[in-house]
Amino acid sequence: MSEEQKDFDQRFVDIDKLSPGPIRHANLTAAQTMVADFTFRAAGRFVFRTLEQWELGFMRDSNPDRELLFWTAIALTLLRYNVPSGPLEDAERESVVRGLLTISFGQHLDDRMLESRLRELMGALDGASPEDMIAELRAIYEPGEGGRSLNS
Repeated sequence: MSEEQKDFDQRFVDIDKLSPGPIRHANLTAAQTMVADFTFRAAGRFVFRTLEQWELGFMRDSNPDRELLFWTAIALTLLRYNVPSGPLEDAERESVVRGLLTISFGQHLDDRMLESRLRELMGALDGASPEDMIAELRAIYEPGEGGRSLNS
C-alpha cells in the first residue's frame, strides 16, 4: 500500500455531525504560508472568511503540500479565466470557484460552455511543475517582484 493510500480512509458520515479535524501541523512553513496567502486571495476567500481559517485548514490536512497544490491549480485556473467584458466581479469569481470545485469532484456543471472552458484551462496546467505554478501566482500577487495587477 502506498503512503498516499495509507492517508485515505473513506467513510460515510452524517453531514450534521461533521466538525473540524485536529491540528496535525503546529504551523506551516514559510513557503506553505506564502502559497496559502496567494491561494486565499485568489480563491480561498470564497470558501473561508479569513486567511487564518484558510491556513488552519491546511494545518489540519494530513498532506498540506498536496492540498496547497490543489488550491494553486484552482487559483490559477480562476485567474486565467477571462471574459470579454473584463475582470470578474466577486460574485462571478465565487461562481467560477464553485464550478471548479464541482468539476474537481467529478461532477458536471449545468452551464456546459463554462464547464468546457474551465476544463480547458485546468487541462492547460497538466504537466506544469508546482514551482512554475507557484511562480505564476507569485508574479500576480507580488507586484514589487514584477507581478501584475489582478485587474490587468
